[in-house]
Amino acid sequence: PDHVHGFAPATIRRLLETTGWSGVSVRTAWKPLSADYVVEQLRHSNPALAPIARATTAIVPRPWRARPWPLPLGEMLVIARAAGR
Repeated sequence: PDHVHGFAPATIRRLLETTGWSGVSVRTAWKPLSADYVVEQLRHSNPALAPIARATTAIVPRPWRARPWPLPLGEMLVIARAAGR
């Protein structure tokens, strides 16, 4: 399962504004993920890259690897008001 449509910020803004939405705000959504989680996800999604990521994070102290870090992963937060509100 994956997203069917991906939008650039300017495109989603234009789409909402031309269909009657107002007060459109589009900004980067930061996702808090730990390095350990990222390495585990790479193991499944990109097995060739996972060993490199694992070796790189092995030199990082354990508390830092377990700590969630805010990462910009291409997601966005879109807020808008419906017409007439």
